Amino acid sequence: MIAIVAGLLAAIGTAAGGASPTGDTTIDMILIGVTVAGITWLGAAAMRWDAALITLVAALTSWSILGAIIGVTAAIVGFVMPVKPGQRCIVNAILIGIALNIAARSHLGVFLGLSSVVFVVLAAYVGAVGFVRRRRGSRQVTAAVVGAAAALAFVGTVTFGVFGYLAIDDAKAASDHTHVGLDALGNGDIETARLAFSAAATSFDAAEHRVDSPLTAVARWIPGVAQHHRVATELMAGGADSTHLLADQLAQLDLDALAVSGGRIDIARVRAVQAPLLAIRTQIEALQATIADLDSQWLLPPVAARIDGLAGDIDDQHQRSVDALAVADAAPGLFGGDGPRTYFIGFTTPSEARGIGGFMGNWAEITVTDGRIEMTRFGRSDDLNLAGDPATRRFTTGNPANDPQLDPQLDEWLARYGQYNLSSGPGGTTGPEPWKNINMSPDMAATGRAIADLYPQSGGGRLDGVFMMDVYTLARFLRFTGPIALPDGQAIDGQRTVTADTAAKFLLHGQYGVTRTAERVDVLEEFSGSVIDALLAGTLPPPTDLLDTLGPMVDQGRFTGWAARPDEQAVLTQIGMSGTLPDPVATSDAIAIAYNNAAGNKIDFYLDSAATYTVTADASTGSASATLDITLTNNAPDNGEPNYVIGNLIGLPDGSNRTWISVFSKLPVTHVSLNGLPIATEPGFEAGYFVTSAFVALPAGGSGTLTLEMAGQLDVTDGYSLATRTPPTVAPTPLTVDATWLAADGSASTLTDVRRDPGTSTLSVIVKR
Repeated sequence: MIAIVAGLLAAIGTAAGGASPTGDTTIDMILIGVTVAGITWLGAAAMRWDAALITLVAALTSWSILGAIIGVTAAIVGFVMPVKPGQRCIVNAILIGIALNIAARSHLGVFLGLSSVVFVVLAAYVGAVGFVRRRRGSRQVTAAVVGAAAALAFVGTVTFGVFGYLAIDDAKAASDHTHVGLDALGNGDIETARLAFSAAATSFDAAEHRVDSPLTAVARWIPGVAQHHRVATELMAGGADSTHLLADQLAQLDLDALAVSGGRIDIARVRAVQAPLLAIRTQIEALQATIADLDSQWLLPPVAARIDGLAGDIDDQHQRSVDALAVADAAPGLFGGDGPRTYFIGFTTPSEARGIGGFMGNWAEITVTDGRIEMTRFGRSDDLNLAGDPATRRFTTGNPANDPQLDPQLDEWLARYGQYNLSSGPGGTTGPEPWKNINMSPDMAATGRAIADLYPQSGGGRLDGVFMMDVYTLARFLRFTGPIALPDGQAIDGQRTVTADTAAKFLLHGQYGVTRTAERVDVLEEFSGSVIDALLAGTLPPPTDLLDTLGPMVDQGRFTGWAARPDEQAVLTQIGMSGTLPDPVATSDAIAIAYNNAAGNKIDFYLDSAATYTVTADASTGSASATLDITLTNNAPDNGEPNYVIGNLIGLPDGSNRTWISVFSKLPVTHVSLNGLPIATEPGFEAGYFVTSAFVALPAGGSGTLTLEMAGQLDVTDGYSLATRTPPTVAPTPLTVDATWLAADGSASTLTDVRRDPGTSTLSVIVKR
């Protein structure tokens, strides 16, 4: 009787230990309790040294100090303590109870399930030894119970296997339809996504009915099989619920209604999409939670791999849904739903490089009132230079504690760029032509603040936002407007119209075939104005088509924006349109390159460049050293082009390219050379970066390599990560990264990557634990 009580206590203790052979708490407690009680009862008939032996083994494999102390102590007592006749069963029961409790709480983790294997081996050993020492009647009853349990487990496993096999096609179809739906949703194809999710829901339902039928219920009680049964039923049920609801919400989502027509967007319709988008995000999160809650570590590798792949797609789409909802929430305000908004749009050409986009030749002021979009002003940068009072025009900087209107972030900006006509006038006023250089910084946030600050002093009013688009972006808008006629019967290469395919080349270089500057300026001004007029007079496609067309321009930094309101600026940052430099704190290392034309010509149409960043980071010391090589090639001719293209304002021979190169780095620069010879530099600090700038002049057909050596401390304890930014030049600047990460144990991991498109990217060498 005492042995039975000891067995029951052992069963209760083990069941409460948290072991999970099936994943169902109630079932696990019953199975463990019955098993431990039975093994303890059987093992009580074994020899005392058998009970002591399994207690010692359990202690040594527990991977727990407390478990080892208790187990070793109990085993020693069991080996040496004298036992009176008739008390052996009691001692055995106590020792076996201790052993199984320790084994059930083991943290042995050499491989998944090893602690379970140890538990089963110890229980089987002592149970078998005790079984052969029991009386014949007890053995028969035990054999019958074990046999029945084994037979039931066999039948349950086979039944689940059969029904699971029958559900495979439905499960695969559900997964495939879900993949299609997620891809279509990401591409903005709402109808295809709705149909795919509807089909996925039907397949999920069919699969669930097979795997969760009454005939497969026994599988819930079979360790190992139970996990697959639970994963299958929960995944099918959760997938069915989520995809049903996704299909229903997508049926209510009409993105085509958000198109701009006749210069107007319906604010009410914009607000109407917020609720469906929120519901879609909620259902995607529910699908994420369903998969995250699955205990996939017990699954067969092919099953786990398929679920992991689906989880990755869902995670990607979740971020898109978050971005879409953020835009939908911000859109009514951005389109003047809560009061008129005024935006500045700068049109830039990378034929004359600037940190953001290129030289800003033309600009437009757009006013939006309750969804009605109007171009209220349009002009050239010279118009802004001539407006206002040059004697008082200055950037507003200083301590905001003294005046809330002051912007201390422009102090840093002016410290770097002020000498270039921005604060070089008497008493810190601007020079005569500040608008030609106002976008020298590669950080759109700084450029946006500067333009918003100077515009009211240059004939304009208060701005709610600033956007920059280069000629490649402007050319893409012609996909919506159709060809634009050149003014006054002008012809370029015999063509009197410019199309989406020819606009970029015309704006970058062809326009300079008009030899007289006044005529050329008029052509460019009228062309740009005609594009805006056509966009506002016609019908723009729905947001998804706009995203397909303009998304690459945003990714490359050719179409960027800044919003005066912090919440709206956060949305631009979230969708990747803010054009800001990468956050230097977000990665262990960061590097960015910016070019500014320093000759006053359009010669950067002929500029080629390439960069290589080689870095070694040591996790044990936190030290890092790096070298950045930037090779520039000036392919411009020294004759045969208009002076406006290959001439210059600084007395260099025709065809010469002079570029002010700025490198933004997280590591301090220790040495700079051009073609192996030291060169003068301008050090600085901007947006959390060390900045090193140098002038590089190249004759027609010449090339040169600027080399920057860097060294300093980086936090690379958990691996090396690098954010990069390359400029949106006419010819992109390929950036090759060769990174070596030295782990604390001395092992090395390397990564080589080539970034060919302009814009921002991130790469990583991650520690494997």
